Amino acid sequence: MSKFSKSRLQSAFACALVLGVVGATAQDTPPLLNHTFEENDGGWQGIGGSGAVAVTHDANLVKSGKGALQYSYALKKGEFCLILLPTPDMLLSKAKSMRFWIKTDHATPIAAVMQEKDGGRYNAIFSVPKDLWQQVELSIADFVLDRSKDAPNDPDGKLDMDLVDNFGIADMAQIFIQGDAALATVLGVSEGPRKLYMDDFTVNTPVIPPSSTLKNGEGSLDMFTRPQVGWIAIGEIAVTRVSGKPLEGFGMQAKYHQAPSKFSGVSRYVPVDSFAGAKRLALSAASLKPAKIVVQLEEKSGGKYNTIVELPGNSGRADLTINFADFKASDDSHDDNVKLDLDQVTQIIILDATGAIDRADTDNTLWINNIKAIK
Repeated sequence: MSKFSKSRLQSAFACALVLGVVGATAQDTPPLLNHTFEENDGGWQGIGGSGAVAVTHDANLVKSGKGALQYSYALKKGEFCLILLPTPDMLLSKAKSMRFWIKTDHATPIAAVMQEKDGGRYNAIFSVPKDLWQQVELSIADFVLDRSKDAPNDPDGKLDMDLVDNFGIADMAQIFIQGDAALATVLGVSEGPRKLYMDDFTVNTPVIPPSSTLKNGEGSLDMFTRPQVGWIAIGEIAVTRVSGKPLEGFGMQAKYHQAPSKFSGVSRYVPVDSFAGAKRLALSAASLKPAKIVVQLEEKSGGKYNTIVELPGNSGRADLTINFADFKASDDSHDDNVKLDLDQVTQIIILDATGAIDRADTDNTLWINNIKAIK
């Protein structure tokens, strides 16, 4: 594990103070972990498949200093791999936040994963652009319990940092490649080699402001306060955090191609019970071209309920309010009671279905922000 130089430590915390993230001095709050990858890999390992971890000193592949972590792996049906950092002996028990830089040779969604010993798996998911260094800031509060079919059970349903014995980074495109080949083609995902780079990984004790206030059926799903986009990019789509027109304030921008054979959109996991008691969903959106947007909620049991909203195009902003009572079961919904149970919702999906509905075949840009649940 490498060390910050004195000047580098002061610079990092000076930046944090400017952002209002910490109120103490750098000397009072040193990082719990600090990997600059100048000389070694810090204990990171490649797990699964044929992935390999190395330190690169190629200046074109390093964010700062002289070294970065390089992970070479492949998307392959039947395999799932990730880079893993063992964190035994309550190493992360006092952790409140983490920061790092990441770069990939494909635009892809990434999962940061914490695994409790004999407990649950918790994920914080974000998307990264192709061939660009993306700064990532995560609060421990950003990690959501994995409730997928094969996920381990969690005894108390909350993230216990004193029990976390592994931290990992995984390319979520691997999930898409495991399914039907035709679906993978529609989503623009194909098998083959990939590379991921990481630099300046730190785990810290200061708390950073929340990215979401959604709780008990009201609040913002994402205030877009972080440098990364905390959504899964679905399909051949480039998502970035932006501010200003055509919306007001921070939001996300998605660039993609509307086509009959393509689906493009974004999704975000939420803690179960977050939507409980909500009556409506509000959001602001704008589209360069006319667009039919599917908004879908998914329950942990497999229920899927959606509605369609229309955007006029010409980058005109629409402030929308959608009643949850108007959501209908999708064709692939698997729900025993055939009704939307908001206290069971674990994911929200926003898709552009214009290509499938209207046979559109054109490039488009979509902007979204102010996504809120309302009681």
